[in-house]
Order: sequence, then structure tokens, then C-alpha cells
Amino acid sequence: MEEISQKIQAIQVSTQAAVGAIGEISKVINQINTISNTIAVAVEEQSATTNEISRNVAEAARGVDEITQNVTGVAGVGRSTSSGASDTQTAAEELAHVAAELQSLVRQFEYSSGEPERSPIIRPGEASPKGPTKPAELHRETTHNPAGVTLRPLESKAVTAPSMIPLPT
Repeated sequence: MEEISQKIQAIQVSTQAAVGAIGEISKVINQINTISNTIAVAVEEQSATTNEISRNVAEAARGVDEITQNVTGVAGVGRSTSSGASDTQTAAEELAHVAAELQSLVRQFEYSSGEPERSPIIRPGEASPKGPTKPAELHRETTHNPAGVTLRPLESKAVTAPSMIPLPT
């Protein structure tokens, strides 16, 4: 009987050791479960953070597109402004040239007030009191305006006007 009792006792010790081992295994499983839950929460937070970063990158990309469009627009306006400035410069140069030609024409007339002397218009090829005219010469009648100013050519030579101002014939 003693042998049975020893075997029972050995089984009880083995059972207690197994129960202790099972308890330790349960503790390790609980720790693994806790760690797994912590990892799951961290992964979820990381996923939310990654989604937020993706959204911010997409917004930044849209912002860069808008900036690119704005810079392109500003460059276009700059080109237009440059072209307009160039056109204005050209027009100003042409106007200065016309003004110089007009000033040259005005210097060929004398200014006087009072009743003007009227002289007939003599066309090229017609006889003049001073003799025949050359085809290139152009004689004009003295003019008088309501303000009492008379303009009369100083010399009887052709007056060349700028090409932009047609002279009546």
C-alpha cells in the first residue's frame, strides 16, 4: 500500500507542479494579451496619424498647385506689362519724333497779329508772281484764325509734314 500511497503522492506533487506551471502560463498569456492590446492601440493611433499626414500632404500639394498657378499668372501679367511698357515706349518715341517734326514746321512760319495779307494758293506747275513754281514746291495761302493770329510761311519753299499728318491739296 505504501507503494500506492507514494504514487498518489507523486501524482499530487506532479499535479500541483502542473497547476503551478499552468498558472505561470496564464500569467504569460495575460501579459501577452496586454502587450497585444497596447500594440493594437498604438497601431490604431499610428494609422490615424498616417491618415492625418496623408491629408496634410494632399492639402500641401493643392496649395503648391495654387501657388504655381498664381506664379504663372503673375508671370503672364509681367509679360503683358513688359509688352505694354514697350509699346508705350515706342509710342512715346514716335510722338517725340512727330513733335520734333511739328516744331520744325512751326519754326518755318512767322507770327503776327492783326489783318493778314491774303495771297492766292499757287499749285505746283502754275505761274506765280515770283515766277514758275517747281512741282515739288508747295505754296499755301496765309491763314488767319479767330484769335487774330496770322501764320505765314517765312520762305516760299516746300513744307514737308510728317507722314502721319496729311496735308490738303
